[in-house]
Parts: sequence; structure tokens; C-alpha cells
Amino acid sequence: MAKPRKKASNPPKDVSPSTTEIEVNQFVKDPLFNGNFDIWEEKMRNFSKTQGIEVWKLVIIDSIMDGESNQHNTRAMKAILNGLPDSMKANFEKCSLAKGIWGKINDLHSK
Repeated sequence: MAKPRKKASNPPKDVSPSTTEIEVNQFVKDPLFNGNFDIWEEKMRNFSKTQGIEVWKLVIIDSIMDGESNQHNTRAMKAILNGLPDSMKANFEKCSLAKGIWGKINDLHSK
């Protein structure tokens, strides 16, 4: 005799989409640089936006560093550096802003 199936439970009504988005983003891997800067740039732009639009803004725009923007800067730097091969990371040791790292990478690979 077959066991009765349990009814699927509905998610709690107080869970906001942003909570789910944060949980999902924890499992997204940083895009890896494969030597083609144009493709990687697009992947990084899209990935950074999934981490919060403020994260991408810090990559392309200088801003005053308050507590929250400092956290976004750290996330952006981590994403960029995690995507680079180890052989490139030494070029960016003295950079403290995601925008600075991004600018140097862009300069290295601009046509």
C-alpha cells in the first residue's frame, strides 16, 4: 500500500524576495578571467549586480567610503580578485578600492 504524500508547504508569507536573493547569491561563483577581458567584463558586471547594484557602482564610480559602501567595496574587490588567475593578483596588492583594481585591469587589457 502506497504511503500518502505530504502536501507541499507554502513558503512563509513574511519572506521577502531580497532574502531569497541573498541566499541564492551565496552559491554563485565569481566569473573567472579567461584572457578575454571583454567577455569577463560583461560577466563581472552581471555578477556584481547580483551582489547588489551598489557593489557594481563602486567598481565604476568613485564614492565616499562610509561603513556600508566599505562593505560593498570589499565584496566588489573579492569578486574581482577571486576571478583573476594567481599570476595576475600581485599587480593589485596595493589597491584598496575596487575601482582602482578594475581600472588597472582595464588598462592592461585595453586595445
